[in-house]
Amino acid sequence: MDSQMPCDTSNVTYSNTIQPILENNCYTCHNADDASSIGGNIVLDNYQAVEEKATRMLNAVQHAEGYSNMPKGQPKLDECTIAKIRIWVEEGALNN
Repeated sequence: MDSQMPCDTSNVTYSNTIQPILENNCYTCHNADDASSIGGNIVLDNYQAVEEKATRMLNAVQHAEGYSNMPKGQPKLDECTIAKIRIWVEEGALNN
């Protein structure tokens, strides 16, 4: 993301914001087929699973102490993307 571009965190929804972030950054390891072998048994390819792990997921992408830094082996997500995840979690991790 261009650092000169503003970060639009208005209207953050699961279907239009969070799911595409997960598809692009998490599904490779955290899908139902591969989670047991390479994703730490954490599935993030459906809303129910994401909702159950929302706070843990947020801490992992923020590289919070005590959590595995995600995405594993990749650069930290940009601050705008993390802000969108944080807002979604803080607003109740709704299936919207």
